[in-house]
Amino acid sequence: MSRLFLLSIIALIFARIAGSPSGTASNRVLFSAVLGVTAIGAIVHVAWQSATTKMIFSSLGALKIAHDSFWLVIARALLQTVPGAVGFGWLYVRRGIESAILGAFFASVVAHLLFVFVAVRLV
Repeated sequence: MSRLFLLSIIALIFARIAGSPSGTASNRVLFSAVLGVTAIGAIVHVAWQSATTKMIFSSLGALKIAHDSFWLVIARALLQTVPGAVGFGWLYVRRGIESAILGAFFASVVAHLLFVFVAVRLV
């Protein structure tokens, strides 16, 4: 939820820098703010994922467990984060906070239902 408010602050800052009249922002400014917040969120997510993975494998130090390379972990984290962040940011900018929250809710429900149906088929 904090990313949406960060998006508003960054859009306001970008609009001031671009010299937009008070209370307005162009589509370019808004999309730049969405991409900026997406980049910030992706960096935080990758850092958290990397620290967690490093902590888990260092605590299992004596065990030799094969794990993914660092770049594969980063690529996977970016593929999980960026499309949703851009999509929900666009929803927030265009339709408001309610549509972004509902979009995230329905995406989560669909993802869980697909997981359940796939897991039931595999068992």
